[in-house]
Amino acid sequence: MRGYDVLRELYHGNLHPSDRGFRDGTAFAAAMEAFTTQESWIRKHLSEDGARRLDELVSCHNTISDTMSYENFRLGFQLGAMMIMEAVGDSSPVLYEL
Repeated sequence: MRGYDVLRELYHGNLHPSDRGFRDGTAFAAAMEAFTTQESWIRKHLSEDGARRLDELVSCHNTISDTMSYENFRLGFQLGAMMIMEAVGDSSPVLYEL
């Protein structure tokens, strides 16, 4: 990706790695459709208190999912940075140029 200034794009807010869609016909798309269908059916059959509790459950799940996604992203970034540091670090190599 030579010529692409990632830091500049990130600074200006032009990179949004979490804004992604998904392809139709995939297992993920089927799971999303099933989730939506089941949630709609459950909401239709719940009392007002039950619907409130479902909203709370979904909100808690979203918080957990967002936190796990961020932590996995952060860990991946740390591992990548560690690999770069290892590659460009000044550890003494066993072999040297002749």
